[in-house]
Amino acid sequence: MNWYELGNGPLRALKVLLDSPLNFDPVEYISRTPDREGKEASPDLLNFAHFYNDIRKELFPKVSGIHRLLMNSSKLSLDKLAGRVLPLKYELINSTHSTKDIYTPLLVKCCDSVNMQIDRLLESFKVSSCTGNEYNNDLDELVSFYLLSEILFFALVGMACVEFKEEYIFVKPSSKESVNQLHRKWFANYWEEMSSMSTIAYLDALPKGSNEHKSFKEVILLFGQGFRDKIFTFPANELPSRLNRLESIKWVNKICNLVALCMWCKIKNEMDYAPFYLLESIGINRSDMQYLNEFVEKLPQPDRIFSVKAQGVTLNVASITNQLRIILNDIANAISENKLNELVGDFFEKEYISTYFLRDELANNYRVHKGIMAHDVKDEKLKPDVDLIIEDLRRNVFYFVQVKYLRIGGSAYILGDLNHIVSGKLSKGVGQLVDAKLAMESRKLEEILKKRGLEKCRNENSVFLLIHNISNFDFCVWPSGIVSYEWNSIRNLFKDGEVTFGHSKSEPNSWNHSQPLPIEKPDDLIEFFMKNGPMSQIGNIGTLFETDNLVVSTRIGNKELSCHGMGL
Repeated sequence: MNWYELGNGPLRALKVLLDSPLNFDPVEYISRTPDREGKEASPDLLNFAHFYNDIRKELFPKVSGIHRLLMNSSKLSLDKLAGRVLPLKYELINSTHSTKDIYTPLLVKCCDSVNMQIDRLLESFKVSSCTGNEYNNDLDELVSFYLLSEILFFALVGMACVEFKEEYIFVKPSSKESVNQLHRKWFANYWEEMSSMSTIAYLDALPKGSNEHKSFKEVILLFGQGFRDKIFTFPANELPSRLNRLESIKWVNKICNLVALCMWCKIKNEMDYAPFYLLESIGINRSDMQYLNEFVEKLPQPDRIFSVKAQGVTLNVASITNQLRIILNDIANAISENKLNELVGDFFEKEYISTYFLRDELANNYRVHKGIMAHDVKDEKLKPDVDLIIEDLRRNVFYFVQVKYLRIGGSAYILGDLNHIVSGKLSKGVGQLVDAKLAMESRKLEEILKKRGLEKCRNENSVFLLIHNISNFDFCVWPSGIVSYEWNSIRNLFKDGEVTFGHSKSEPNSWNHSQPLPIEKPDDLIEFFMKNGPMSQIGNIGTLFETDNLVVSTRIGNKELSCHGMGL
């Protein structure tokens, strides 16, 4: 998105806006942060900033009671909405659907959105959980204010434009490019959701009662390997012994096997928990769960993925990737396994990806070459770092690849993006590729490539590509023009868009385009998948960009606030 390369100063200030909205002063931010294009803030944006400060100051006297409000409230639930006035309202304009068809989905969206803002409030005020019996409408103005803070974020980074009037505030995407950026993000989220569902769907191979079969343990452990590959990008049976010996990696295996068993018990065996006798059959005992639970209980309520009960273990949430990575990180820190980051990162970046292209299905289509380092270029101003060059033999395209492995998964959507960028690792990779791109454009790589027999590699057929393990930045185009993909996605794109589907009722089917895809053009790829292959037929992908017409509104202060097409 356009704000990914704003710089650490502005981004750290914006992090305060998302973490603790009451502590953020947008007027001060605007005065201290020059527009990247040298433009002054519009009068509407300045009025919006002053309005935000007015609301913020009105809420200050109520801060002391927020902790109690949160403790005595519950989250919103769909079955308790009768006669209740909600703080947010959702509508789908210009829709071809009947009001009846979209009524319930919009209510679900409203509940999810309110609960997401409650989760942000819980984080801001360090409240562990909501323990009330029903939602407390005294939280309404705080929910509206927290939504306001997300809308303000988009306005401050230039992705949204503001129309500020006496009675209302109307916010929408600032340009066609902003819409394209949002579409990439929504498609990447959809792609990740479908990928996760595909992994879970393999459990259909074990029908109810399969735990009585002698091979049950082996099959659950096989599913655990699939989750390990999906969540941690640790390929099954391919880790070197120096990694397999690490205590943290042993915990990766236990955690993923636990997830596989809990999901099977819940989805296929109609059980609310995985009983301890089944846990022990796959090598997880009560002391393991007690140790694991110590880390789980320290997490905010939405991230508490497991609950340990007298009879067994319950899996609480369907979205597991980020939570499990957080738990693994905490375990690694607790056992002081400082080598984990270095060893896993080196393996992923320097061994696994380069050797992946030696596989039979890829070896005839791709060739991997040595990367480019700063000392190769000998330019004091440029510090390129390219881990490897992948040559697409069919398209005569050369991918200059920088690989980054991050142990922490991070949060979803805006705050997750922001946390990763502020950490600097992905931004560093982008910067290294930008320098490589500049070296290519100034012909400083010409002799180096010739000496390596890569005479065909030129500026016009070179692509600069960041590969990582963070789904937030999948199908992503950075402001500098660098393209990035999450590894689980791009490895299938290199296989001509391979998709596995149809596990639920039959043997899995596999589909691919049988021709190379334009990996360097995420927008073209998205359009292709919207119209071709199994994704175009299943999963309601055709309605994905109807979010362009989704409007969320709320009454805040003396104005009606409406936000159109921003995905909030």
